[in-house]
Order: sequence, then C-alpha cells, then structure tokens
Amino acid sequence: MYIDECYPLPVARREAQTITTPHSELSTLGAADPGNPLHYMLNSEVNEQLAGAANVQEGDVVLEIGPGTGSLTNVLLDKGAIVLAIEKDPHMAALVKQRFSHTDRFKVWQEDFVKCHIRSHMFLLFESISSSDQKPRHAKVVSNIPFNISTDVVKQLLPMGDVFSEVVLLLQEETAQRLVESSLRTSEYRPINIFINFYSDPEYKFKVPRSTFFPQPNVDAAVVAFKLKQAADYPAVSSTKSFFSMVNSAFNGKRKMLRRSLQHICASPEIEEALENVGLPATSRPEELTLDDFVKLHSLIARV
Repeated sequence: MYIDECYPLPVARREAQTITTPHSELSTLGAADPGNPLHYMLNSEVNEQLAGAANVQEGDVVLEIGPGTGSLTNVLLDKGAIVLAIEKDPHMAALVKQRFSHTDRFKVWQEDFVKCHIRSHMFLLFESISSSDQKPRHAKVVSNIPFNISTDVVKQLLPMGDVFSEVVLLLQEETAQRLVESSLRTSEYRPINIFINFYSDPEYKFKVPRSTFFPQPNVDAAVVAFKLKQAADYPAVSSTKSFFSMVNSAFNGKRKMLRRSLQHICASPEIEEALENVGLPATSRPEELTLDDFVKLHSLIARV
C-alpha cells in the first residue's frame, strides 16, 4: 500500500543492556555478524522511560520486536505485563526464552517480524489469557527496533488499530523528527507523513543520546509514540488502496504540479477543477496538501 523509505540508519540493531554489563561481553555478543554490528544500550533508565511512554501497567499485553538479551523485556515483565516477543535471531530467541522460563507471562516467537503474521499471533495470545472477564481489547507495542526496518514496522503496525492501542518505538532521531514533525512545503514532507496521520496520532517523546549505546553509533535516537486510530476514526475514503496509490503517485512527481502527476487518474482540467473545489490553486504541488486536502481530492477524482 505504501512504498517509501524513512532514511534508515546503517545500523542493524540496538539491544537494551544495563550499564553494569562489561564492554568486552557486549563486544562478544555483537561479533556474530561483523558487517551488521549490534549497538547495546548502556543506560537502563531508557528502558523505564520507553515503558513509561506507553504507560505499561499490570495486565497489559505488550508486543516487543527484537528483545535481544531481554533488558526491556525484564522492565515490561516487572510492570506486570504479558509480553510476546518476536526475535529473528535463533540464538537471541533461545537466550530470552531461557532467561524468562520462570514466568508464564512471556512468550517468544523466533521469526522475522516483517514476514510473520502478527495479527494471528496476537489473537492467539488474547485467547490464551484464561480469565475471560480480563481479556484485553487491545495490546501495546514497545520496542527498540532495528533502525533499518523502521519503515516496514510502521507500515505493518499502524493500520492495526483493532489489535493495538499504542505503538512506542525507539528510532533514529532524524527519522523520528521526519515522521512526526515534517511540515508542509518542505523536502521532508512525504507520503509516509500522510500514512502515519491517516492511521494514528504521532508524538515525539524524547531524545536518546548516542552516548547511551555501545559501540557508539554516529547518530542520536529518539522515542516516538503512535496512538492508533480505530477504523471508524479513519478519514472517509472509498478505498484505502486507491487513496494511497493516488498519494504515492502525487509524490512520485516531486515538485511536479498535481495536474501533471495525476494525469493517469483523470485529465488535467478535471484535476484543476477538483483542486479549486477543495480550495487550492490549480497549480498545487503534493507537498502543499494536508491529509484532509488529499482526502477531499481523492473523493473528487478517484475512479474506484
């Protein structure tokens, strides 16, 4: 549905780890793939802040993507949450499975998140919660995700408002700012901004300095919270597939006027008329339109 990039870091993972862990041990854990180094968190307070950003409480069901050695997992479990972890690396999956084998509030699936059927996993977890009067209606996502899959994670999770109420992610700071704070008429304003605001209310929470990781990356990180919308609260479009196809086409002709970049949908005079009906100039470009503008334009020119 949406195919744009979020400026991923040249960093594969950032697993949370307390400051008491020796650097030599962290280096050993990260040496399995020299071309894809791990970056461990040295400040355990960040995990507490990450859980706090999602207001994790006793009885909450939480999805964690890439638990690594389990530092964030431990914080979530200490708060009384039921945690489902998705871990691609078989060694790390075995490690956290053994570490938390004493509790029945933790499950780990050894899978690639971007390829797994997360909705099925979550519904199975909901059903496994024995007390019917306490079955959760929604889960939360709290994760230190690999920066290089941030776009895929956002694309997969945000349309799942029927499953998740909140998604709290640690991202590259530059990416976090572009996802949440990009303004109209700037080069950072892209289809993903339309996508995110269609499905959620995003909020930049706090910055995480690069000095909190070992080895230290070249950039800072930041935490972003996405409050997911329910389907009834989505903007009214006849087809989300058609809507996002139009948005992507509009931005594929960056700096081109919409009357040119959307000619495959309808003739230029019709596009100009539709723009004027929306209250926009006939010479409008995609970076000048808000989400609401795109919704109105789609209702006027889409052939669904």
